[in-house]
Amino acid sequence: MSSAASAVTSAVGGLTGALGGGGGPPQPGRSSSQIDAQTRKIRDKGFDLASKVADKKYQRYGGDRFANQSADTQASFDAIRGIQGQGQQALTQAQQTGQDISGYTPDQVKQQSFLQGPSVQDYMSPQVSTVMDSMQKRGMENIQKSVNQLRGSHNQAFGGSFADRAALETGTTIAEGNKAITDAQTQYLDKAFSDAAARKQSDQTMDQQRQLAQQQAGLQAQDVRLRGAQQQMAGTQAGRQAGLEDARMLSQIGAQQEGYDQRQKDYDYDQWQEERDWDKNNAMFLSNISGAAPHGTSSVTHQPGGQSKKGGLGGALMGGAMGFLQSGGNPYAAGLGALGGLS
Repeated sequence: MSSAASAVTSAVGGLTGALGGGGGPPQPGRSSSQIDAQTRKIRDKGFDLASKVADKKYQRYGGDRFANQSADTQASFDAIRGIQGQGQQALTQAQQTGQDISGYTPDQVKQQSFLQGPSVQDYMSPQVSTVMDSMQKRGMENIQKSVNQLRGSHNQAFGGSFADRAALETGTTIAEGNKAITDAQTQYLDKAFSDAAARKQSDQTMDQQRQLAQQQAGLQAQDVRLRGAQQQMAGTQAGRQAGLEDARMLSQIGAQQEGYDQRQKDYDYDQWQEERDWDKNNAMFLSNISGAAPHGTSSVTHQPGGQSKKGGLGGALMGGAMGFLQSGGNPYAAGLGALGGLS
């Protein structure tokens, strides 16, 4: 810079200082930014609530959390316990009956022989001998009558002659009489024997039928016992099943009652939690709002020494001089520099 320019500069600087347009080079300023007042208000309120929530002590819930066992549920348990062992004695008896029947052997019908047992003579009437004796006696009497008649007729006819002929006829009469007696007795004995044999055969048949009837009766009795055991087991099982069904229905009703009670207890607990966490939830809500809100800021500039931001007259003079010197003495440049100094 020339000596003339230095002189002008010094002169202008002195004049500027005298006019209050700056007394030396400008000092750097200071600026600050701050959160929008509305956002700060919400944030401070959330901080206050969070501080209060943090200071709270642990709160124990004073109500019941779980429903008690209902009376119907307890009754169903008692009913099931009562069924335990029920009918066991009946089942044991039925099982024993089944085992007895499975090992039952009916009495076999015995084979009978006509030659065994009482003889036919035992079946013959005791009067057979009497009849036989009577037949023998009557026959002999008839023979004797015939002989006497034959002898009388010979004596009358021949007067004792032809004795041999008479003896021969007498012998023939006696022989024929004896034969008649024997034939009659034989026929009688044959009939008596046949009757006795028929009675024995009838007795044997009746005895065999009796054995068959006893065998059949025994089998029927075992069948009745088996059916009774089956009915006993079926009845016992049906009773147990009915008891189980009753207990099941009671259990279902009890579960419904407990469900209603539990639903009310859950509702009460939720209400308590909602009340307990009300401040905490609000603090979190305010935190979310302040975090999501746009953080508007306002800037403030501080000038040191209280100097004005504007250059004033001194600044205009200084700007005009600098424009004049830098342009090599151009007056228009001096005028523009002066306008710049005013700004």
